[in-house]
Amino acid sequence: MSERRGKSSIHDVIVNRLDPFRLTGRPDLEFRAVSSVNVIQESGGWEPLVIRYSYEVASRGVELVAFHWHPMVVAVPYPHLHVGPAAAVGNREFAGSHLPTGFLELSWVVRFLVEELGAGRR
Repeated sequence: MSERRGKSSIHDVIVNRLDPFRLTGRPDLEFRAVSSVNVIQESGGWEPLVIRYSYEVASRGVELVAFHWHPMVVAVPYPHLHVGPAAAVGNREFAGSHLPTGFLELSWVVRFLVEELGAGRR
């Protein structure tokens, strides 16, 4: 039996007008987040579905880590991680690399910022 679908619309979810903001407890870190959500009318109501995202962390304005998923980009359609120069990994192969990840919820990235990087602590 096929599921009946109705209308859908795509909405961008932008945190802080896409301006990076400093993290409480870690003033050296900045965070920026944007995602796009396709809201689909189902028989039981509305169902939001994330269709792309970009979550970026910088240290003093230099990229530390970035989590991206943009499936419409043919060259890199899978969720991936960028290790930025602020991470000081020291391996040139990481520069510009797209390290595969699974799909990430924004809440998981926030949890990473708090638990692993100490953001939110006063």
